[in-house]
This record gives sequence, C-alpha cells and structure tokens, in this order.
Amino acid sequence: MTLLKFLLLGIIYYIGNSTSFTLGIGYFTLYRPVFSGLLTGIILGDPVTGFLSGAIINIFFIGFKSTGGSLKGGDPCLAGIVGAMIAVNFNIQGVGALAVAYPVSGVGILFWKYRLNLNSYYVKEGIRGLKKGDLNSINQYDIYYPQMSLLIFNTVLGSLLTFAIYKLMGVLVNLDIDFIKYLNFTGIILIVLSGAILSINHKWKYTIYFFTFFYVVGIFFKFDPYLIPIIIALLSVQKNRRIKESKNKFKEIKKQDLYKSWFIWMNFTHSCYSYEKLQGFAFAHSMVPIFKRLHKKNKEKLFDSILRHTEYFNTEPNIGTPIHGYIIRLEEEGKSPRQIKEVKEGLMGIMAGMGDSVTQTVLAPLTTMAVIYGALTGEYLLSVGGTLIMAASVVYLSLKGYLDGYYYGEAALEERIKFSKNSRIVKLFPVVFITSISIIISKAMLISISRISVDNIRWAALSLLIFYYIFYFLLNKKIKEELLLISVYLLGLVLFIFA
Repeated sequence: MTLLKFLLLGIIYYIGNSTSFTLGIGYFTLYRPVFSGLLTGIILGDPVTGFLSGAIINIFFIGFKSTGGSLKGGDPCLAGIVGAMIAVNFNIQGVGALAVAYPVSGVGILFWKYRLNLNSYYVKEGIRGLKKGDLNSINQYDIYYPQMSLLIFNTVLGSLLTFAIYKLMGVLVNLDIDFIKYLNFTGIILIVLSGAILSINHKWKYTIYFFTFFYVVGIFFKFDPYLIPIIIALLSVQKNRRIKESKNKFKEIKKQDLYKSWFIWMNFTHSCYSYEKLQGFAFAHSMVPIFKRLHKKNKEKLFDSILRHTEYFNTEPNIGTPIHGYIIRLEEEGKSPRQIKEVKEGLMGIMAGMGDSVTQTVLAPLTTMAVIYGALTGEYLLSVGGTLIMAASVVYLSLKGYLDGYYYGEAALEERIKFSKNSRIVKLFPVVFITSISIIISKAMLISISRISVDNIRWAALSLLIFYYIFYFLLNKKIKEELLLISVYLLGLVLFIFA
C-alpha cells in the first residue's frame, strides 16, 4: 500500500467520526462498519470485499449505542476501516478481519475521550468570544477549530493505525503457523457471542426460541432477502395523527429562520460535543438565526440571549427537535429566561431516553441490517433501500419536530412522546430484530465456514448453536461480556490447535 492510501483511510476515519455536514445522517451510516468498510474497499480498489467484510464486522456492532457522551465496546468506524483493509490486502474473510479489528477499535474510545476534553476548551473560548461581542466566535469554536482538529488527529491516527496493523499482519501471515485460520475460528465465535449478547439485551422471554428457529431456517432453507424489509416497512406505516391544537402563526420569526436553525443543529450538534456542555454550545449556535431576527436592533440583547443557551443541554438530536421549535416559540413570545430554562431542563431528559429508544435502539439496527443482508447476499438494491430509509427518516423526524414544536408547542412534544411509546415498530421490535439478526448470522456463518476446510458446511454452522447456548447461559448468570470476549480469543486458539 502507498502512503496516499493510508492517508485516505485516515480521512475516511475523520468523515465517519465527524458526523458533521451530513444533516445527522452520518452517525447512522458513515460511522458504521458496513459503510466505512465499503469506503475502504473503494479506496483500495476492491469495494465488494470491503463491503462484505464491513457487513460481517457490523454484525458484532449492530447493538452499538452512544448516549450521554459515552462510547463503549470500541469504535465501529475504526473497526470497519481496519477490518476491510486487512480483508482486501491479505485475502482474509470478514470474521477473521473482525478478530483483529475489534480489539484495535478500542483505541477509538481513548481518542473519543481526548476529543471531548479538547472540545471543552473550544467551548470556553467560544463563550469568551461571545462575551466580548464577537459573533463569529461561535462559528470558529463550534465548527472550524473542532473540525480542523478532528481532521488532523483522525487522519494521523487512522493512517498510523492502519499502517501499523498492515505491517504487523504482513509478519504474522508469513509465519509457519496458519495464523489466518486462528483468526477465522475466533471471528466465527465472536459473531456467535454477539448473537447471545443481543438476545440477552433484548430481555424478551421468547428470544432464545425465535433465534434458534430462524437460525436453523436460515441454514437449511433459502430466505427471500426482501421479506423482512417489507415486513418492517408495513409495520412502520403509521396513520399521521393531526395535532388538534391551533397552529401558531409567525410574528417576527420567518419560516426560513426555522430552517436555518434546524440546518445548523442537524449539521453541528456533535461538532463540538464536550464533557461539560455536551450539546449546549450547538444549541446556542442553532439559535443564532432566531436571535438575529428577534434582536437585530439590540446587539446587547442578541449576545445575552445566545449566551443564555450555552448552558448544558443534551437530548436525542432527531426525536428531540420539538424542544427546539418550542423554545424558539417561547423566545418569540418573550417568555422569561427562567421559564425557558425550566422548559429545556425538564424536556431534554425525557426526549433523550425516548428518542434513543427509537433511533439508536430500533431504527438504526433495522435499517443497518437491511444494508448488511444486502452485502451478504449480493442484493445491493436492499442495501441502497436501507440507507435511503434511514436517511429519509432522520431528516423527516428532525425537521417535522422542529416545525411542529414551533407551531403547536406542548402538543407537539406530547405527540412525539406518544409516537415513541406507541409506534408499532417499537412494540414489535424484539420479534422483528431477533428474527432478522438470527437469519443474518446464519448467512454470515455459511459464508465464513464455506472458506474453511469443513466436510459439511450446514451441520458445522448448526453446531455453533452449542456455543450460542453456552454464552446465553453464562450471560444470563451475569458473567461479564469482557470476560467472555477474552475467553473467545482463547477458545479460538483451542479450535485452531485441535480442529
């Protein structure tokens, strides 16, 4: 590989981690291994291998969630890049690439913590600039400096990591022992463990039975890859309930101001995400077009109003947007700063929990599974469809929330809460998810085992249910996931020696 390719992989790592300039869509797409793997494959001249390996790695990360500034279990984007790079350059299949990519992805957690600390500095400097009357400081410290830092550090980190892994793998694959065989065994068991973890996490009493049944179906029978997305689409169709409250009319604020505010929020909600303020600085940034309209003749009030909103704020950035619309309405109505603050503080926690239960817990896994299954089966139209559904859902939910919050106030917030609680896809999610993931895992097992010297591929895949039951039992007994992950790498060594 050339230096340019390593640098380009570092830039992919920046793009996936930034999530800015994508209207919030990047977090649910480019940040996931199936997409970062595809981009890596394109850079390295083998998009099919990159896409397939990224899809298999993404199975392990399908339950990934990041809430309240936390990042657990590794960096999905970094795992996809490292795994796809290994798969393309060393002809290693996805499960083998996963065995290397997962532990390496832990480096991303360390950098995430460093990034949030650096952003805390930028927020302080941005607030200091606002206090001095420099309105441009909010652009500088919410967009330019954080994104420039992220571009430099992620490009360097991603380039160095991929270079180091590339060199290390070059040594290991040339050893007298069949190191790739060990990686394949370990990766296969990691995927089985992920199935057990996902089954336990969903806390549905019929999970183990549904997983077993559809895993067996996936092994011995052909399954129409478009069937599950069709079921998901049918379940997702909801009658659009009209809010009965009278619609608020624009007074001073114009509709274009709302659109500008929404555009800033959706692009830069995590641009300068920091430990002390989380999304607070981004919220203040999104209010700039509003206050420019409301206080265009009073510069002092303009800055005071923006500074009021630099306080701590954190919510689910798509489902939680009725808060923003409602706050804008209250600002236009001239409500007191204390009342507005109480509304923000009272609503952000409620919308954060419910929002994550819709986007990160339901919407992201289901649409990503469609992309993964398309990569596994070669039905790329399915992958495109899953991506478009995710993108359209994020834009629709966030923009509608912004507008409804302004037009209907508290009624819009109540309606969004009802949607989060009563949506059919949310209620039936455990059934659809376990059915889908069991079929996906069975397909991944068949693909992976077919490249190992095994007499009967289907029965070998079926025998892996034994490991699933063992992991499920141990997790049910509160054995820590970290301990089981270590045991998998040891188990892979045992299988490598004796299989």
